[in-house]
Amino acid sequence: MCLVRNCNQTATETYRNAVFTFRDYIQMVLWSHDHGVMNVHFAPIASLCAPCNRTYDFIVHTETLSQDVKELFGFLGVPSEVQMKQKHLSHDSTQGSSDALFAAIPRESLARVLSIYEPDFTLFGYT
Repeated sequence: MCLVRNCNQTATETYRNAVFTFRDYIQMVLWSHDHGVMNVHFAPIASLCAPCNRTYDFIVHTETLSQDVKELFGFLGVPSEVQMKQKHLSHDSTQGSSDALFAAIPRESLARVLSIYEPDFTLFGYT
């Protein structure tokens, strides 16, 4: 609407107080996929990095990030005193809240999301 009205506000100013639910997010992912306009931030990795067409020496998982980076640094010859600082940690206490988030999503929508990301789950060992 802002573009149509030729307004001068930036998107940040326009949508600064916008609130959306996890269900809204899932619907946006499905809509974007259906219309072929998925943003790179939530597009399936298999569609972005062509893992079937390339040979990777390392695939780093967020769940084992510290261990994976140590191995990668060793492979690259990075001195052992150099370490990657981990800013965000996953906590077991979030499991209950994520269960509640997914419980609010219709099963049909979840099934569609799973089908969109199934190649990623398979390629990266999450099956």
